[in-house]
Amino acid sequence: QTLGIIFPVINPYEDLEVNLPVITLETTKQYLNGVLVRTELFQPIESHVEGTVIKIYKDDELGEVIVIQDIEGREWEYGMLTDRRVKIYDRIYRGRVLGMAKTSESYEGGEFYLAIKYRKQYLDVVEVVKPYD
Repeated sequence: QTLGIIFPVINPYEDLEVNLPVITLETTKQYLNGVLVRTELFQPIESHVEGTVIKIYKDDELGEVIVIQDIEGREWEYGMLTDRRVKIYDRIYRGRVLGMAKTSESYEGGEFYLAIKYRKQYLDVVEVVKPYD
């Protein structure tokens, strides 16, 4: 967990504005252990935190899932992504594109899945993300 201090994540795009999807009660709906977040069609999905990709796997419901562990030990699970742009053990900076939002079947736009786990407990995504917005 100290790698972020020893080897800081350098964001080559730090001067660019990060355009993260807004995560509120109005833009999300509960799904499995996290939320589905509505986005624009074909929107790139960017990381909300700095950390390391610790796992990438396929799930029947969520498709390809990327798990990023932040410096506090929380695991951010991003699912329903297409066109993945990261690989296992990549160092991630806030705002790095992880992939593209999946086209939604329930409305005209995109969506992705986000869950946050800490010590085997799933957290309230909207509450955890508030300080990052």
